[in-house]
Amino acid sequence: THDEEGRPLSDFMVLIPGLRGMPLLSRERVATAIREVCESYGERVAFADVNYAISVVWVSVAADPGLAGQVARSIRQRVPDALLVGGHLGASSVLQATSPRRGSWWRRLRRLSKGPVRLRGGPA
Repeated sequence: THDEEGRPLSDFMVLIPGLRGMPLLSRERVATAIREVCESYGERVAFADVNYAISVVWVSVAADPGLAGQVARSIRQRVPDALLVGGHLGASSVLQATSPRRGSWWRRLRRLSKGPVRLRGGPA
């Protein structure tokens, strides 16, 4: 991804389990926290989008070394249930889910990640 001037950007995605089903006030609190984090980095955060339908946040930042990890950690500090998707920022160990409120979503995710991937349909 590049900005308007053609400078490279780094992108990352954060999953917030249950965001879609949260009450409106809770969703607004999460969005406000994310906006405040992004604004605290000024123009170094080029874009952030909260997608309630799939419970993710997409963030694009300047391609400065370590910046994506810093922003992801800051989001995690404000929204403890946030999970970095992919964990390819060199700081993934800090961003692992450590919430004591891990519920059935966490067990289901762990179970799905251990089993074989089954594709249904598709080309032969």
